[in-house]
Amino acid sequence: MATGKSPPNEITGPRLEARMTPGQSEALVRSLWFLFVLGSVIVDLVYRARGGKKPTKQDKKYFRIAYSLWIALMVVGGLRIGFNTTFEADMVTLFVMGPLAVWEWSRWRVRRRNPVTKLRP
Repeated sequence: MATGKSPPNEITGPRLEARMTPGQSEALVRSLWFLFVLGSVIVDLVYRARGGKKPTKQDKKYFRIAYSLWIALMVVGGLRIGFNTTFEADMVTLFVMGPLAVWEWSRWRVRRRNPVTKLRP
């Protein structure tokens, strides 16, 4: 007890400090973003299963165009900056979740404009 540190709690373990490194905070943001997009996908599937408005062909076409531009941006960025492991990890995260987040945002707007009036059993 001469060191001034409190002994670890025998039941719950040692004291944990609530400090995060920049890498940990970025991983937390990515995880929360992923959970948000995944939740939006599930909400949209339930909305469509209950008889909600499905995406039109034009919506799908715009999504494909935007996704193609997104891929081109990632490739050009990779060639310009140079490939390394952290850049590739960041780009994979953005490559998958960026366009999906935009798609789910547009689907949220559709769900808000066209609510399901009757519920299917």
